[in-house]
Amino acid sequence: MLQILAQDSEVVACRKENPIPSGVSLASSFVASEIHLDGPDEADQVVLPVAQGNRFLCFHSVEGIGWFWVFRQVGAHYELTLKTAGLGSIIRDARYHGYRDIQSGMAFGTHSSQTTYRRENGKYREYRSGAQ
Repeated sequence: MLQILAQDSEVVACRKENPIPSGVSLASSFVASEIHLDGPDEADQVVLPVAQGNRFLCFHSVEGIGWFWVFRQVGAHYELTLKTAGLGSIIRDARYHGYRDIQSGMAFGTHSSQTTYRRENGKYREYRSGAQ
């Protein structure tokens, strides 16, 4: 996962503006949580930037909208299956072709929106989006 994150455009831009100090791993910039998108036998991961210190602010907007990445376990490796931003994310119980839907949301003043992603052809893709 770290090799994929190290090449991600948002991570590259953030590291350019806020270099990681010598001796500090890229892993210290993120926190991962195990999730189960397809069933209990795989260990998929949702990865969020650590929200501490000035060097991590480039992953978040002033409004608090932040990037997150979802990785799907494939054998001994991981593949990036979704990258999006939002105020938060929900791994839904609803399933499409066996995989759980993922939902993210944003708010701007009194307006909010929600986007639901469904896994199709090996990646999560926007399924439904709209104002709330």
